[in-house]
Amino acid sequence: QQNDQATACEYLEKTLGIQPNDLGALESLMSLSEKQGHWDEVIRFAVQLLELKSEPLEKFDLQLRIGDVYLNQLQQSEDAVLAYRNALDIQPDSKAAHLKTFQVLVEAESYPEALDTLARLVELEQDERRKGSYLAAMADLYREKLDDPERAIEYFNQSLDCDPSQLKAFRALDEILTDRKDWQALQKNYR
Repeated sequence: QQNDQATACEYLEKTLGIQPNDLGALESLMSLSEKQGHWDEVIRFAVQLLELKSEPLEKFDLQLRIGDVYLNQLQQSEDAVLAYRNALDIQPDSKAAHLKTFQVLVEAESYPEALDTLARLVELEQDERRKGSYLAAMADLYREKLDDPERAIEYFNQSLDCDPSQLKAFRALDEILTDRKDWQALQKNYR
């Protein structure tokens, strides 16, 4: 089977030598490279396809694929973020691309950028429960990673305004205010 794939790659490469803009050949080469685990080649063919595609949705999907390869196969988080941001240039309201970007930024400990990404997700989100979850995640970052209890309190409160059933946010708020012995604020939060 590897011989067949290698032969197919040779023929497809020859096709590209004659017709460099052959979308079918590029897509097939990208697929074969993926199956063979040749991730740099996957990126190379995807970038060539990006230049040739005109449909925004196809370009968006390719950018997400490039980001996923950089992240999951090549462990290049900076390049993954760049690809996801390129996808967001095409579809600025994509929650999926924002979430992927957020996850990579948190893993890379780029907390201010991760917070900006979450803030954008809050703006985009229509569902109050999910919006509350995003706000609670922002509060957690302020509390756990940036040591900013004031901002954490602010975002936990916003989270609870969106979704009063978020017990985790309420407990975290309770802990912060109890640690600070801010009984008045604590009483106010038991509204």
